[in-house]
Amino acid sequence: MIRLGVIGNRDYPDLGSVLKRLLAMAPTLGVDMHLEANLMEFARDHEHLLESGAEIDALLTLGGDGTLLRGARFLGGREIPILGINLGRLGFLSACSP
Repeated sequence: MIRLGVIGNRDYPDLGSVLKRLLAMAPTLGVDMHLEANLMEFARDHEHLLESGAEIDALLTLGGDGTLLRGARFLGGREIPILGINLGRLGFLSACSP
């Protein structure tokens, strides 16, 4: 089981639908998602709160470049892969769109 941390920016209107789609797919892909506190309302039955970079194998950021940079700071120098999903318009640092 892959432990995936998720950090998101609530300012993007698509955040909820993208997150709900990911949560629905995660069990079939062998992914255990750990959500930051401000995302827990999108997953009421979800029990894994993201508290530390030490508890995850990879990090997913949902937002823009600022969200990706916030995710990198959260990891505190740990060598953990980050995938940035751009929910905005430009997203120089993000790898893909929803």
